[in-house]
Amino acid sequence: MAITQPPSGSLSWLVVIVALLLSTTTSLSVCPTCRSKELRNGPGVGIDLTMAYGTAAIHFKNGTTRDLIKINGTQEYLSAMRTIADDAQNVRNGMNSSMKKIWVPNTTERRVNWRSPWEWYRFIAGKLHQLINPPSVPIAELPDDWVYTIAAMLSTIKLAALDTLVPPLQYNYVLLTWPDFEADTGHIYRGRFELACRLAGLEDLGQSNIASYYALRHGGTHGSDHPAMLVISYNTASLGITLNTLLDEDEDFPWPLRLVEDSDHAAEHALLQKDPARYWHEVRDLLRTVIGNETIDYLLLLGSHARDPGLFQAVKNILEGQPDANLSILDRYNPAIPREDQDKDEPLFTLAREASRAARHGMETGFHTCIELPSCIVLDEEDEHSEL
Repeated sequence: MAITQPPSGSLSWLVVIVALLLSTTTSLSVCPTCRSKELRNGPGVGIDLTMAYGTAAIHFKNGTTRDLIKINGTQEYLSAMRTIADDAQNVRNGMNSSMKKIWVPNTTERRVNWRSPWEWYRFIAGKLHQLINPPSVPIAELPDDWVYTIAAMLSTIKLAALDTLVPPLQYNYVLLTWPDFEADTGHIYRGRFELACRLAGLEDLGQSNIASYYALRHGGTHGSDHPAMLVISYNTASLGITLNTLLDEDEDFPWPLRLVEDSDHAAEHALLQKDPARYWHEVRDLLRTVIGNETIDYLLLLGSHARDPGLFQAVKNILEGQPDANLSILDRYNPAIPREDQDKDEPLFTLAREASRAARHGMETGFHTCIELPSCIVLDEEDEHSEL
């Protein structure tokens, strides 16, 4: 088996010199210490917050993923998430947000992979954005009560699932995902989710934390040629519909083009309808509005009620009306096609599972906004080779 040689000393030190030159303007620096072996080999934890509940999963180095817990949201939690979703909809409609944008200082160093030009670009662009757009309000003056409600949900998940792991975790890193409503709102809400995570005693490690992004990673669409991907999240508190397209034709970065997060057509309301036909007619109208003129070639259903027969029929009716639709994308959800190996919990835990896998990758490759010393890079190589 061929073994990749560690980078040459001259090249590695060149990276360190560049890091020192950048540190004066971007705060990029040389990492003071190497990551411990326990950290590099540690499992990744993913937490997904939906409009109705939160789920958690863990992914180990040996490739095993385990669902940890589902916690239903309190009434305060449901109200808090709806407040954010409604505010985000106003922003997408061109109105001003009722919430001032904040920035939560990063207390966790994240390593920049100097081998990747994209990571260099993303890091420098992020630092320039911080310089141009400083935080609008100090955290100490944050008036949003819902931040503490979200923190309470995360704290409950931490106490019930993470603090009881055997052996216990040696760190508080998690990768948090939240509903798509946050997309294209200027990250007004990202800082608040990060703050809620920190108040719960956790540290969010995410990038592009919206649900669709991670759900489509799980679905294996990265590197695919799917130009239009429909992600639907259906639970007791909301019906979320998102049309994802490839951002700037980047195959690795699907992003919401249009979306809706609708509480009036949540699964809970379907049970209370005196006129179910009207309810599903309105759901089909929402689907048409989000899809527009796009031809859907990838479908993903998420949430506690993802396999509702009424939802499947509504989606089927819409796709059958598209001239070039590939109706085979419906097969995996068709209740008339029994599947013995079907994972009944998949729609519920899809996001937490994928977030845990991404978190595990981060544990291995590093979360430091700094350049590691050549000795650290060599140590990573030696550990990897010793396990072959």
